[in-house]
Order: sequence, then C-alpha cells, then structure tokens
Amino acid sequence: MAKQNNITEQFFRDKNYTQNPDGSWQPPAIKSNYIRAQKAKNILEEIELVVKEKVNNSPDFKSAPVTEWFIPYQIPSKKNCRLVFVHPKTKKLMNLPSAKYTEYKNVTKSYWTTFGKEFKATIEKLDLKFPLNIEMTFIRSTNQLVDYFGPAESVFDLMTDFGWWEDDNRRFGKPFFADMQVDKNNPGVKIRIMLTK
Repeated sequence: MAKQNNITEQFFRDKNYTQNPDGSWQPPAIKSNYIRAQKAKNILEEIELVVKEKVNNSPDFKSAPVTEWFIPYQIPSKKNCRLVFVHPKTKKLMNLPSAKYTEYKNVTKSYWTTFGKEFKATIEKLDLKFPLNIEMTFIRSTNQLVDYFGPAESVFDLMTDFGWWEDDNRRFGKPFFADMQVDKNNPGVKIRIMLTK
C-alpha cells in the first residue's frame, strides 16, 4: 500500500510558508542575522572584486602597484585532503583533491583570478625578476596546531592554477612564513611579495 501524503496547506501555513499564485509554496525568509550578514558580506565582496578589476583595467587608472593580497576563507591543506582510490577499470591508483579543497577552490576562484592579474601587473610595473620571495600569513579560525607546509603548498598550487606565474617551482617562488594568526570571523591568507633593495 502506498504511503499517504499527510502534508496539508495548514502544514505549510504553520511553518510560515506563503502560497504563490501558481499554487506552490515559498519557504520563509532566513531569520538568522548571522546568515543574512554573511550573505550580504559575500555579495559585497563579489561586487568589490568586479569594481576593482574594472578600475584596474581602465587605461586612465594609475596607482601604486599592489604587493599584498588577502584571500578570505581558511585554506585547506591540499596534501592532507586527498581522495586516493583504485580506478575500477584500469586498476591504476587515482589521487584527487578532496571535496573540501575543491569547494574552497571554487568559492575563492574570483579572488585568485582577479588578484592574479594584479600580481602580474605588479611584476611588470616594478620590473621584478623571478624567483620572487613570497610571504604567506595564514589566519585560522581556531588555535588548532597545524604545519605551514600543507596550506603553503595549496597557495603555490592555486597561484599556478590561476595564472599568477608559470609554475610554483624554485625558479619562480621562494616561500616565507609570517606568524600564524587566529580570527574566527575572518580567516584567510595574506600573500605578499617581499620587495628587496
């Protein structure tokens, strides 16, 4: 016997849904101030990136080169977050980034893309030569003990993936680390070109 559907119009009304003209039901608006604030912040960040990119690409715009970039969201360690399995047909060992790393890469794509253009413009404007000394400041959401090298590998790989430079080998970049910081509300990574005289 098929299970009966006991969901009635009253059920939706009790849950503060509103009925659309076509008879479907619209869920209530998000009540959490935190979630609302986070959504607004994400939208503003996206707008800021688009405006910044348009301004930087304007032929009339002149500015001092940018040498430091902040990318929000805690960066996962690519080497520790991998999926390893045997391909069912070829029997070859497959090694792929985890869902967590892939999600981070997708969420932060607009930052890496926009800042990569600024990075290359800075190299050209200041006539910098490779290898560059790159300082990374990791800002974590908790005080958990982690190493520097996992997140640093993620940073250098993403700089390569999004065209900041040709490769992350020693001919292009040398990593340096500032002290790790903790900010539960605004984790991320600062990437800075260390300019030497």
